[in-house]
Amino acid sequence: MGSRASVGTSADIKAGVRISRVHSGYFSNARNAELFCKIGIDPILTNLPKKITVFDFGGGEGFLTKRVKEHLASKGYDVNASVLDANAVYLKIAKSAGLQTILSSIQDSKVSSADLIIARAVIHYNSAERQQAVFNKIFESLKKGGYFVHQVSSGSKENCCLRSDILNIKSLGRAAARSEYNWLSEEDCLSMAKKAGFKENFVAGYALANSWSPREQWDRFNKKATDEAKSAGNRTLLDRIEWRKAAYLKEANRLVEEYAAKHGINGIKKTGEHAYRIEYTYPIFICRK
Repeated sequence: MGSRASVGTSADIKAGVRISRVHSGYFSNARNAELFCKIGIDPILTNLPKKITVFDFGGGEGFLTKRVKEHLASKGYDVNASVLDANAVYLKIAKSAGLQTILSSIQDSKVSSADLIIARAVIHYNSAERQQAVFNKIFESLKKGGYFVHQVSSGSKENCCLRSDILNIKSLGRAAARSEYNWLSEEDCLSMAKKAGFKENFVAGYALANSWSPREQWDRFNKKATDEAKSAGNRTLLDRIEWRKAAYLKEANRLVEEYAAKHGINGIKKTGEHAYRIEYTYPIFICRK
């Protein structure tokens, strides 16, 4: 793990998360990768050099990297593609798929003169105070005229605030001390990219929307610890985990219900008594240096 791995990467490593299995396999779905190429890559093809250097920042297991590489190659491009991530477990999988890998956080990366940098659902892995620095680093890593194409887990400001508040509940155990999650609205993303120096910066379209429930987030980041405690027969630890789970779900449901009372139920699906799914969007941005 890089010296400045994001709060999201640190949480994934601790919980043993396989990103390809998250959200019912959203990030290992071929159709979703094809949409990324259609919306984010095809509109800029004529502006890309035929011999192109591509980096997937926060690319995890390399699923999207490989699909973008194959897509560009099918259009006649000579592609040199690498996955950059601070999770060594993910990179081992990417390497086994024949991809070049770089173990590093985005902020600590030594990438320079890239023609194209791609990313998917990466920005929110960084705390609010680091997000502008991430945009700045990506801008610095590109050649003049280079592109940053990225898909962001987004929604209205209120939706982003709700999801951030839920993930930052202390009893969930996902956010580290003084390092919290912060989902960004489209307006915030555009503003940060502009501040970083990108001269072109727009939403090219939308990938398939998604949703999650507070309970899914609990399972994602606590299943490993729960299974280990069960295997060890550690009743004391299991009781502690169950207490945290109850406290987290109570607080998460309170936040959802307060949101619905204030902003309406648009984007909120009730699936049971005090059980909800929160829907969100996936805009794909094209930014040019």
